[in-house]
Amino acid sequence: MQTVLDGDDDSRMRSARIEERVWQTFQALPKNDVGRLTPRGVRYLVHNYFMKEHGWLIQGLDPHGNQANVSEVHEVSILRDKAPALVESLLEARRSNHGLALTDIVTMIAALERLIFDESLALLRAAYAFNDVSMFGEVEQSRVHDVLTSYLLLFQLGSKGNLSDARLHRALKARVSRRDDWPTVVDFQKDAVMNFNYAKKDTSNPFVEPRYTFEDTLDIVEELAHGYGKWQNMECQQMKADLMDLDADGDGRIPLGKFYGRVDTTKYQFTESMRYLQEVGALDETGTEKK
Repeated sequence: MQTVLDGDDDSRMRSARIEERVWQTFQALPKNDVGRLTPRGVRYLVHNYFMKEHGWLIQGLDPHGNQANVSEVHEVSILRDKAPALVESLLEARRSNHGLALTDIVTMIAALERLIFDESLALLRAAYAFNDVSMFGEVEQSRVHDVLTSYLLLFQLGSKGNLSDARLHRALKARVSRRDDWPTVVDFQKDAVMNFNYAKKDTSNPFVEPRYTFEDTLDIVEELAHGYGKWQNMECQQMKADLMDLDADGDGRIPLGKFYGRVDTTKYQFTESMRYLQEVGALDETGTEKK
């Protein structure tokens, strides 16, 4: 967080971008007598920003509390320990002034983003190891694609991801690659590599096959993390259509047998527990079969 508060050029640019994204929501939310947001309003604003911009569910900041087992949403596990302390420190620092101003919230979001991108470094290192690629020197583009697809798989798994078992990862990747939606994952990372290459076109030789350092791949990963939410929105629309296909009666209800009984090769597997479905009001228990 100190980097954000110190205000170097990069952090100022990030803060300006964040303020542009949250300003309208901040203005619309109810405030206290001194024009600041209460902790509840801050939680809503920060949660909304990360879900909208990145598709990230931050444990402890979601308005309805911790809700596990959410399909296709990245759970940021690193913040289970760090984010509550960070949030509490900012709240405590401003408690005497009765709430948080817009600048305080922007600082909080920027610090959380930095923590999450730092987590990406650990995921990328694991992706290199799982593909037997050295982090030292340069590697060809085909191997970078292997690494990035592994990274995205780990990123999607969130707190459930295993960063040490290469055999388990390879088996999971082989299974997932047979699913219908795997090409969208491949295309997502390929687009990021193409964007990186285009940005470097003035300093690279177009007649030589591009090669990438670990730092290059880390830059690409940051773009993937930034764009994950917008890419995932397309996935959400596809998931909605998939759920509608399961609704044979057209009444908006799906038998739990159909909801859970999907084979590994189908596009989505829904893992939300019955307890979670009850908590969010999505489980109809009025009939003989829960839907």
